[in-house]
Amino acid sequence: MPEWSSPVELEKDGLVFIRLNSLVAGVMIWDCVSTLEYEWGVWLGQRKYLWTIWLYSSCRFLLFIFSALMLIAQATIESNCTVLALTIAVVSYLNLSITALLLALRTIAVWERRRIVLFLSHGLVAVCFCVNLGSLALDARVLQVIKSGTLDLQGCSGTKTNSRLAVVITVLGTDGILIGMMMTGLVRMPKEIRRGIIKHLYMSGLLWMMLVVAVEVPVFVLNVLDLNGTMNDMLSSVAIAGASICATRLYRSLAEWTHDIESVNVPVTMESMHFQTREETADRTVIASTSSW
Repeated sequence: MPEWSSPVELEKDGLVFIRLNSLVAGVMIWDCVSTLEYEWGVWLGQRKYLWTIWLYSSCRFLLFIFSALMLIAQATIESNCTVLALTIAVVSYLNLSITALLLALRTIAVWERRRIVLFLSHGLVAVCFCVNLGSLALDARVLQVIKSGTLDLQGCSGTKTNSRLAVVITVLGTDGILIGMMMTGLVRMPKEIRRGIIKHLYMSGLLWMMLVVAVEVPVFVLNVLDLNGTMNDMLSSVAIAGASICATRLYRSLAEWTHDIESVNVPVTMESMHFQTREETADRTVIASTSSW
């Protein structure tokens, strides 16, 4: 059993942390660059403009900034690690809040804008944002970040980051509840309309649920164990990247799934919630709730 707080173990964990973050940053930058065509199409007028594109673009922009900051944090240059870590925290918390909002908007649309679902979804997003803000204020007071690694490979790693446990629990709970609400809303739809895009929505919801289990639960476990600051943050970048990439890819896939994507916006009436899929004739529609994607 290793001594997690020993200098040798901290240096070893720091090296793994640096290499993992560099790998994740590369994946995030690749995703942002390789899928830039969709946004260009919207801004150049080749695709229909919808107000939710601002949320989509903000999520991707913050993800790109987050990846760039993670690379800077692992650089061999001299830097103020504490200031850099707080900047990364601000960007990551904003990114998590926008990702939750994208999921909430989709859930609201699935439930046809029912008032109780609307209030609950927005309430969960508000709680997530407030907890993130509170954790940021606490980080500014107690966060300790140092240079870690070797002479050839150095970077910033945390030594006291367990104050973020509240954020981990809130994000996991918010995503889990919203996903559960969305899946329940899809299941309750009549069988005759559970085809085409509804089936696509259901499968994408399952994908998101598996992602939550795959990347957010391990982050929660590591923070509960509180082995050391570096281990607490070891998989945080993986969770942020996974959630953001999944949210933005689902947004694009649903927009490209249909000929008429007007209801990617949050619908106000049932009429605006009808889609015509590629598999159906012009006079056949299905109730599609893809407002946030």
